Amino acid sequence: MVVAKYSVIGQKITDHCYEVPLNYNKPKGHKISVFVRELVDFAKKDADLPYVIFFQGGPGFSSSQSLEKDWVKRLLEEYRVLLLDSRGTGQSTLICAQTLAGMTPEEQADYLQYFRADNIVRDAEFIRKYFIRKKKLRGKNKKWTLCGQSFGGFCIMVYLSMAPKAIKAYYITGGIPAVDRTVDEIYTKTYKQVIIENKRYYERYPQDRNKLREIATYLRTNDVRLPSGDPLSVRKFQLLGINFGISTGFTTIHNLVETAFVEGQNGKELSYLFLKNVEGMIGFDTNPIFAILHEPIYGDAHSTDWAAERLHINYPELSHDEENGDFYFTGEMVYPWMFDDISQLQVMKEAANILASKKDWPALYNRNNMKSKSIPGAAAIYYSDMYVPVDFSVETAAKYLPGVKLWITNEYKHNGTNIDGYHILDRLISLVKNKTNCHHCY
Repeated sequence: MVVAKYSVIGQKITDHCYEVPLNYNKPKGHKISVFVRELVDFAKKDADLPYVIFFQGGPGFSSSQSLEKDWVKRLLEEYRVLLLDSRGTGQSTLICAQTLAGMTPEEQADYLQYFRADNIVRDAEFIRKYFIRKKKLRGKNKKWTLCGQSFGGFCIMVYLSMAPKAIKAYYITGGIPAVDRTVDEIYTKTYKQVIIENKRYYERYPQDRNKLREIATYLRTNDVRLPSGDPLSVRKFQLLGINFGISTGFTTIHNLVETAFVEGQNGKELSYLFLKNVEGMIGFDTNPIFAILHEPIYGDAHSTDWAAERLHINYPELSHDEENGDFYFTGEMVYPWMFDDISQLQVMKEAANILASKKDWPALYNRNNMKSKSIPGAAAIYYSDMYVPVDFSVETAAKYLPGVKLWITNEYKHNGTNIDGYHILDRLISLVKNKTNCHHCY
């Protein structure tokens, strides 16, 4: 249903909110709300434009506030754009410590299991079918185009598995999943890339070697608290390495390190500015789905059993107890200890453990559906992607995306759409329209 209509920055905006089943196998059971923001160029508000729905990266992040992004501007040139706050995020029924606090761990786990990509896709199909009925969409406009960044691309792959007849075309940026790889294979690959990125960081900022050793030593020998009161340990500080996967990550960490110490009343200590910035960069407290369901996005129909934690021992360079050698950050990994050290995650600790050991996840991908339907699509794959390994993405595309055209590039890191979104979407749209051969840029 429509909840608001207004105009901003040359766009006509219509906000929609839908009541959907938590579990689609029990359509009359518990309901949650899903929010979607519809945008159209004001000059084209009466035009018969097709729809494109956008799936945000994550899991656990919303897209409804992306009005001024460059990639949105490119899509608005020829589409009505739907920005989906996937279930549990943004203005949809929210997952956070406050909303889960009244449940037992078992109830939390039972609830949270329905927030993976398969049910995000079911929500999108619910919305598409509602639009067909309500807006009387006919012919070619009954199908729509999909656009997804990072985890949003994973959602598109699930969509291609579940409802290929609903899809006119698709655009993926940095998000073709490793469909036939185990979670252990994926983390083995991404851990190695994390080590490469740490080495690149020191190549750019060699002066930070001693500063980071000093910070680590201080954290080992002092009870350091963030402004929230949460502890700051070496291993928690290492989490900031997730930033190495984006184009501004090295500079962000370097600028942070430069502000680390001040002369306090009792000598040298970590500055409030440093601690405040560190806290702001650890986003697991505000987007807990990312922590709870990050590994299950790779597990398909299998348990993950805290894969990042299990494999960490294979990479001594990343040991948080290391006193000698270079200090290394970790990457896009989630660890069970985070549910002790981050206060907003503590209420979800037991549920997270239940989900990590869950062995009966429904399969995310129907491989026969994917490879049997040659739906036109284009994907930007980033050559040095720290989060989504390039060779696994190419492997999946070759096996299961017969209609895709790949643009493999080292021009961007994983956040390319935030840096040059208009150009990236323009190129993907052109690849689909022109029906040209795959483009590779190394």
